[in-house]
Formats: sequence, structure tokens, C-alpha cells
Amino acid sequence: MLLNTDEGALLAAMTAAPTDDAPRLVYADWLQERGEETKAEYLRTVVRLIHPPEEAADVARCVALAADLDRGWRHRVGGRFEVMLEGSAPMMVLAHLIRVVLNIAQNKAAEMWRAGEPVRLQTGLTREDADEMIRSFGTDKFYKSTAEEPPLKFSVRPMTEESGPTLFAPRD
Repeated sequence: MLLNTDEGALLAAMTAAPTDDAPRLVYADWLQERGEETKAEYLRTVVRLIHPPEEAADVARCVALAADLDRGWRHRVGGRFEVMLEGSAPMMVLAHLIRVVLNIAQNKAAEMWRAGEPVRLQTGLTREDADEMIRSFGTDKFYKSTAEEPPLKFSVRPMTEESGPTLFAPRD
């Protein structure tokens, strides 16, 4: 797909500053001026989701808007989120050990996990892909808790410039 120079410059600005809201908001205005209301609303929703606390209505709207948009475009312009796993110490240790083995298999350095910290499952996701991952790995499918061990909790948070190792390969 050939982009005009204005759109190409806006996309380049987002790539150069992935955690900066301004390029996404300028691009949203540019799209709206050209009648691309769904894309503009998607970008504005993503910007709201990048700034916690996120609203469930914004997540639902982001997922609904994403269904009608090209996947490649969404991955190029969407914010970057990471899925985290928190829960009982035994399960967190198991998740960390799996992450270490995967990192060693990929010749990557293994970061030491510290008790009480969540384990990064995957980074580089759009918000709607993070939501899909959580639905796919729902805690009831992944681990049944007992009264003695609290259930695992999945959470999504915006990525920062420095994101540590993950259990699954980043989508970037």
C-alpha cells in the first residue's frame, strides 16, 4: 500500500516516538479530516488506554473498533501493551522458570524474578490483542486455584521504553 507523504510522515513520527501521544492524536485528526472516523476513534481510544487507570468501556470500544480495521494498520499505529501475570508464589516461580528456559533456548539473557513481582507474559501487543490473549489463557483454563492459593490474575498495562524479558516472544 502506497501512502501519501503526509500519512507516511505521521506514521514515521509514531514509530520514532512510540510512547508519545502527540503523533497518534495528530494522525487521528488527519484521518478524521479525511472521513476516516473509525480509524480516528480507534487512535483516540488507544491514547486513553495508554494512560491508566483504563476504563472497561474504552477496552470494549477498542476491541469493537479493531474488528473493522485492517490488522496490519492496527499493529502499526496501535499503542504497545504488555500482559502481566500475578498470583501465588509457586505458580509465579513456575512461570519464571519457563521464561528462563525459553530465554536460554533463544540465546537471550535470563532476568531473575523477584517474589512479589508480576511475570511479563508478552509485550508489544495492541490493546485488543492483549485482551484476546487474556481470553485465550483465561485463569480457569490455565490454573485452578484452591482456598490456600489465590488464583492467578492477568493484567494489561502500557509498555514503557524499557520492557524486560517475557515468557512469550514479543509481537514487535
